[in-house]
Formats: sequence, structure tokens, C-alpha cells
Amino acid sequence: MPSIADLSDEAIWTRMQSAWWLGKQDVAITKFESLLEARLADQGLQPPKSYKDDRVAWEIVEILGAHFREMLRERLQQSPFYGIMADETTDNSVEQ
Repeated sequence: MPSIADLSDEAIWTRMQSAWWLGKQDVAITKFESLLEARLADQGLQPPKSYKDDRVAWEIVEILGAHFREMLRERLQQSPFYGIMADETTDNSVEQ
């Protein structure tokens, strides 16, 4: 199996964008390989031979999630103020 070092920057970035898009749009992660193949073809790159399965897509989503969570944590720590909003909702029986 080729190593990650064998992939171009464009191929790696396309994998990251594809996994992010699937998660953001709430599309089944099982569509990762076909989306990746189409996006790489659009860029004139070879079809994926490695790092193209659902497991890879989930790992990318988890890494991106951890990164954004850390960015949010840092922003909250720098803020002198924070707020908590509570909203009353009703259940199906319309009881508060």
C-alpha cells in the first residue's frame, strides 16, 4: 500500500475537503470513495488507490472536529464574558 508521503498535497487536501463536506451536509460517509474519485478526476488527478475508504473519512472528520473544538476552547478562554441561553420546549403532549 502506498504511504501518505506518496500522495500530492492536492490529493490530501481533496480527501480532507471531501470528508468535511460529507459530514457538513450530513451525507452518508459511505459516499466518500465515489465523491473523492469524482473530485480527483475533476482536478485531472489519478483515481484514488489508497486512503479512500470510510475508515479514512471518519478519521479525517474526527481530526477536523478535534481541531475546531480546540479553536473554540481557545476563543472561549480569551473572552472576558460568556453567556448561557436556556430555552423552554414542550414535548409531544404539549406539556411544559
